[in-house]
Amino acid sequence: MVELIVNGTLDTRQFWPEGTSDADTTKILVNVQGFQVREDGGAIRQTHVFDGAKVKGRSGTRTVLNNAGKMTVRLQGIDAPELHYTAAPLKGGSGVSAALRKRYNEINEDFRQPLGETATVALRSLLTQGGEGELACTAATFVEKPNDVFDTYGRFVGDIRVTLDGEELVVNQWLARNGWAFPGFYTSMSNDEIQTLLGAASAAKSTSLLWKKYTGTIGTLNQKLTFRRGGVPNAAADKGPVLLPKLFRRLVAWTVAKKAKVPGTASSFLKNLQASAVADAFFLTDDFLNQGAHAAVATSFPEHFSGAGKFQLKPDEMVFREAPSTLLNAAGEKVTEWD
Repeated sequence: MVELIVNGTLDTRQFWPEGTSDADTTKILVNVQGFQVREDGGAIRQTHVFDGAKVKGRSGTRTVLNNAGKMTVRLQGIDAPELHYTAAPLKGGSGVSAALRKRYNEINEDFRQPLGETATVALRSLLTQGGEGELACTAATFVEKPNDVFDTYGRFVGDIRVTLDGEELVVNQWLARNGWAFPGFYTSMSNDEIQTLLGAASAAKSTSLLWKKYTGTIGTLNQKLTFRRGGVPNAAADKGPVLLPKLFRRLVAWTVAKKAKVPGTASSFLKNLQASAVADAFFLTDDFLNQGAHAAVATSFPEHFSGAGKFQLKPDEMVFREAPSTLLNAAGEKVTEWD
């Protein structure tokens, strides 16, 4: 395995309420050293394999670094309640009229989950212990190949480490340990990485508000609960049942399509999940840890609903398939090896 290390700074003002970042996605400004690797525990060296690179995935092709030299990091192994989520734009095709698109866009707001604000405020409060503004950080991940680093949305997938009061802290583990994010496992993770976060989340499962509010009952999307840009934090009002964030996102997409009367929309939420079962395939965590993705049998959301329509698994009981992405160099060629 190769450890990939990216040193930089994160601006604490990016987090809500001043900014729009939530608890499990962070933008960092990469410093002049760029990307560094350490192979088999050896010396750290610089790699130029990501210079001018792009990631081709589900949402198109994106540069590894934006024009400001910043990189988006998806905090590996955790999934915080959504601070803002909008259903994907309505695609063209037969039956999609201008009137339908207008109706769809009017319904398609930036929805949020209960505790999405409070979880983000908790992270921001941690990171601003030394004051507002720039904070030195390191994004790190263990991978086999360069193509394993970025997800299908062009985000670096790994840990973020910061030093507070002279002590190094892994932000991912802090969020899990303090109950501000659920475990969110993917097949790109090693057993050790999964076990570490299972351990971090174990105490929070019985004590944290987020876990106490976790529900498998789908219910109806609260369309009044939307993103409040620049809103005033109010933990007392930020309450309610919290779905698995993945199911919340599916609920948003289905609700918007159904209310807009998009042709072909399933009549029920469960039927909608059945239509996208392949895309949502996952392994039971115990099976994945014991057998790996190649030997374990994949399953999907619809198989784990009770007769009463309640989802019966907990967030730490699933390991989702990582959607594919392709790393391309500046010439548009696929990157397969380290330089």
